[in-house]
Amino acid sequence: MASLCPPRPARGGNFPGDTWKALEKWRGPSGSYVVISDGELFSAIDLDRPGLEKVKALARAKDFNEAYRAWGAYWASRKGPVWIFDPAAYAGSMKTSVPWIVPVINRQADDVVARELGNGPYVARPKGRFIDWSADNGKSEFIGMQYFFWLPPLARASLFTRDEKYARAFSDIICSWYDALPDIERFDDVVWNQQLGASLRCVFFLEGYSLLRSSPSLTPELHSKILKILLGHARYVRDVHMKEYTDWNGQNSGCAMLACTGSFLPEFQEASEWRAKASSMAKLHIARNFHEDGGQKELCTQYHITGLRDLGWAVRALRAAGDDSVLSDPKLKARFQEAFRWPLKIAFGSGFTPALNSGVVDKEWIAYAAIGAKLFDDPILRWAVRSYAGKTYIPLQKGLNAWELDESFPEALDRKHKEQPPDFMSILLEGSGFAVMRDGWNADSLCMVLDFGKPWGGHGYPGKLSFTLWGRGALLAAHPGSPSSYSLPVYSEWCSQTISHNTVLVGGGSQARPYDADLGYWRDLGEIVFLSASTNTYAPVKHTRTVAFVAGEYFIIFDRLKGNEKPTKAEWLIHCPQGLRKSAGNSTQSPGQGPGLQIVSPHAEKYDQVELRKGHGTVPVEWSPDWKPLDAWRDDIDFASYRKEIGADDQTYVFALIPCKKQAPDASLVSIPVLEKGQAVPETDARAMELHIGKITDTHLCVFGERRVLSFRDIETDARQAWVRRDKTGRVLLSEMVDGTFLSVNGRRVLTSQKSAGPR
Repeated sequence: MASLCPPRPARGGNFPGDTWKALEKWRGPSGSYVVISDGELFSAIDLDRPGLEKVKALARAKDFNEAYRAWGAYWASRKGPVWIFDPAAYAGSMKTSVPWIVPVINRQADDVVARELGNGPYVARPKGRFIDWSADNGKSEFIGMQYFFWLPPLARASLFTRDEKYARAFSDIICSWYDALPDIERFDDVVWNQQLGASLRCVFFLEGYSLLRSSPSLTPELHSKILKILLGHARYVRDVHMKEYTDWNGQNSGCAMLACTGSFLPEFQEASEWRAKASSMAKLHIARNFHEDGGQKELCTQYHITGLRDLGWAVRALRAAGDDSVLSDPKLKARFQEAFRWPLKIAFGSGFTPALNSGVVDKEWIAYAAIGAKLFDDPILRWAVRSYAGKTYIPLQKGLNAWELDESFPEALDRKHKEQPPDFMSILLEGSGFAVMRDGWNADSLCMVLDFGKPWGGHGYPGKLSFTLWGRGALLAAHPGSPSSYSLPVYSEWCSQTISHNTVLVGGGSQARPYDADLGYWRDLGEIVFLSASTNTYAPVKHTRTVAFVAGEYFIIFDRLKGNEKPTKAEWLIHCPQGLRKSAGNSTQSPGQGPGLQIVSPHAEKYDQVELRKGHGTVPVEWSPDWKPLDAWRDDIDFASYRKEIGADDQTYVFALIPCKKQAPDASLVSIPVLEKGQAVPETDARAMELHIGKITDTHLCVFGERRVLSFRDIETDARQAWVRRDKTGRVLLSEMVDGTFLSVNGRRVLTSQKSAGPR
């Protein structure tokens, strides 16, 4: 196939016209960043390195076109370092072990060759040598397109097929993009000064340049332009963005860019300095950006993965160059390993991770579990890959990311390497601020993830004490996640509002920054898990949420809203992708025969209104070999609103959430008066509930105020939270409590201390 456009000779040091003049300002202590002459480029290369003798002679003679041709011959034959992964091992292992990936990447690459590319709702317009690089729609999807996430399939398809059309397209893309730089209106923030996107773009450029090294389509023009891009941006990142540590995740991308450029282009005289800066900064980010439990401090699944990606690139690139200094510190190594394990800690039993903050419901993390398994020789991460990848696994987030897989993925699947399941079910991630109540590691298992964290940055949502719930093979209670582009109105008008979360909305407006909450207690007692947390995001109203999870069966949630100065409306919210309909009493449930959720409120509970409405959000999707369109974003998710007025006496809510495989069970929830020394205790101080479900009766107590001796029906206790299970004859089958010294039924003590105090 002919090239999209015949190659043009490399442009020399003099850039004609005024359009390049404006870009000459981009220079600093390291030298020029954008407008780099051929002479300056070759001066930045150590031409005394073995193999560069001919390049040196031609550059000194200022025969630059031939010097680039000689560089190309050197580049094609240079033994190493080659890239983060070995190209030959990649192509062979993918074809042998995971053959379904090959046609996916080839098709994605063919789309790029056909100039069918874009980012979210942005669609590129073919023009000239490739596309109209300056067709700016003024929105973030144009910036996202300039990140070049769509580029990696080209080089990988070339490794699979050896078809030169992919290398020709790569060359046309790089050269035409370089030529268009003066025409891009928002050059400063879109192209150059946007550390996150610009650094990622350079990593993708360098990967293609490395994997396509032997292609005859890498012309002198391509060598000239890509080397100037990589040199200039590495200088810029080093001079401007690496002066000091910042907590922004874009600095991780800068680390990756410097580590990769310094490791795989050691011919640049500044390469050792780039590697040293990348190494020192990566250490700081691993130490400061991740909690001890592994969670990235933005508390967003999407940006957790970007941290693993970018810092993983940096660590692996430096290691390929013989520098393992980042992980030589045992504490840093252990923290980074926990970061790779963290998605498993929060994953549903199906393998999907929930849409925490602006993340989505996806399995992208499994690709990084494979990388972590190799990086740390981790049997738990191998178990995760083998358990959840499936026979046609492709990483998905907001699109197909097949290029994220390398030979570490088939290696993780190889049974000759040891695997080990995790030694926990439920888990408290106190540093990250998530409580995970789980009873198994399969798709039918129940799993609730509740958010009491304190997020960094701009990706945190006003959804404190919100939860997301999986059970019986389906997503039963959803967080909103985010759409394909942050420019879409639904992102700010819905996703970033409290109305889209499974919490209590106060006064009709969203929670106020900072989006913080505090853990009260957590007790994992095997048959039951107790949790309590509170937030002041609606100050002066304090919201306390207390949960009891009976493993394998249901959740019961107690909410108290206290401290209101004047009457205001409250709405208890829950969003259910499986659909909702009202049923008898205060019960709401998913319709139909499939997996669903029954939401049971006490029959006598009084609400101003119970309303069913429609909302937006992300739902789980997996790649289908028939290439059906992805439908991870929906605008028809049912949600229920239970309204009350918070007055001078404060307010409470109580709900039982019962996941159902088919039909909802016959269940009812009855409120029981709570007494202290024979006197009634206000519901805002303590609530006791009887849940009748099937042949059992469960009694739950939740104390919102101070601990003291309380009685309800035939039960007496001084616990903060208690649970008693009885059969239809009234015989006590199970009982547990939190922070109590005794629990009595009919005057007989069934507990005198907790079985386990838990973490707190």
